[in-house]
Amino acid sequence: MPTINQLVREIERVLSPGPTPQARCAAYEAELVRRYHAGEYLTTSDKREARRIIRRDIRH
Repeated sequence: MPTINQLVREIERVLSPGPTPQARCAAYEAELVRRYHAGEYLTTSDKREARRIIRRDIRH
């Protein structure tokens, strides 16, 4: 039988909000740009998206 503390931790884990959609999007963009600069294999559309993100960030 789980202890009270284990139950509390499980409830907190289930109820805790995950990363916001904006944070997930920013993390995805950062990883895509990192892979682009590292020369890893990317599909043509991913390369295009990475270049778009880089251009957008340079402008701001």
